[in-house]
Amino acid sequence: MSQIDPRFEWDEMILDDSSPFSNVLLSIAVVKDGQIHLIGTAFIAQSNGDHAIAISAAHNFDEVRRILNPIQRHHSSTPPEFLPPPSDLDARSIVALYIKDRQPHFCPIEFAAWDSDKDLAVLKVNAPSNEIDLFRDMIWIVPRTPKVGDSIALVGIGEMSSDPDPEMPARGQLRRRVVLRGGKVREVCPDRSSLVKGPSVETSIAVFGGMSGGIACNFPEPNARLEAFGFISYSAGSDRLNDRSVCGHTYVSLLRPKVLPSGTSRQVLQFEVTFSGVAKLL
Repeated sequence: MSQIDPRFEWDEMILDDSSPFSNVLLSIAVVKDGQIHLIGTAFIAQSNGDHAIAISAAHNFDEVRRILNPIQRHHSSTPPEFLPPPSDLDARSIVALYIKDRQPHFCPIEFAAWDSDKDLAVLKVNAPSNEIDLFRDMIWIVPRTPKVGDSIALVGIGEMSSDPDPEMPARGQLRRRVVLRGGKVREVCPDRSSLVKGPSVETSIAVFGGMSGGIACNFPEPNARLEAFGFISYSAGSDRLNDRSVCGHTYVSLLRPKVLPSGTSRQVLQFEVTFSGVAKLL
């Protein structure tokens, strides 16, 4: 996919195991009653061997909360300003599935915090105890606002499913694939949009539900460094997710961190957020 076919709203690139995206994406999952629930995507913004800092969408953790605490004490229509502060989530039930060199790694999430207004989540992911050099890849974050008509790419983990073994409940089969779809920026929302309360852009790309929290980056070009400017937030498109002639209306939340000097091999980012939820080891 060197460019988007003008007949279509978006197009898809088939990725193989050598793709630079394969080693920077995580699947957020909940383990409950012996079953794994795949939720959404996160991507690594800082890699440190035995741990990584990752970015995701805050609403992924709303789904985590719903699975862990299915009994709601308040009506779903209650305005947020009338709700009590949410309790912390126990991170022992939340993991990040990381696949490297075709090998799956279930990595504990030590800490996560999220800002629902910006739909931004930041999490610390630890490697399994015997994998001290697991995280060595990351994607660079370069704050910018693309223009209407610009070609961009959205990358996340889609078509996720978890099928438990009926004879052995503690075992089963997980399915997922890395999806890269390219399209155009349709609208720039510098302050907020109908779906996102912070700065965002609307794109023509259709995405699967599990791709929320995935990468929004420059359109892949040969020998060009991949740079994320945002993450996949919400979609207002139709359910025809594989029809390239149908506009996907997916919104990207723009990342606005302060980038601190840190050399050429790693990045240090500062975010201004108002935390609306926390997951930690309780």
